[in-house]
Amino acid sequence: MHKLKVLNLEAGYLKSLPDSIGELQNLTYLNLNDNQLEFLPESVGQLHNLDDLRLRNNLLVSLPESIGYLTKLEYLDIIHNKLTKLPESISNLSGLKYDIDAFENLLNELPVSVSNLPVKILY
Repeated sequence: MHKLKVLNLEAGYLKSLPDSIGELQNLTYLNLNDNQLEFLPESVGQLHNLDDLRLRNNLLVSLPESIGYLTKLEYLDIIHNKLTKLPESISNLSGLKYDIDAFENLLNELPVSVSNLPVKILY
């Protein structure tokens, strides 16, 4: 399992992820779209090779601060969740190549630090 590069758990009716998700060190693509996730474990920040993270259509109320460790991340989709704020660490995602899709959330404002990002956050 440690050599796994692609993990597609779309529409799996997942309510949570185990902390052990962080052990998948070679993971480059993680699709968690269309589940019932409310939170992600902090261990997601250990997925240092991740370049594509899809979290569309969940029940996420927050993202872990550790998301800022995903510096190879090129694409992040967080459309249609229940996010009220984004962590300050999101500004560390210097590898992003595509705008962050954050439509259909409850975001009122963005962290000031997002001005350092190479892309826009669309909300």
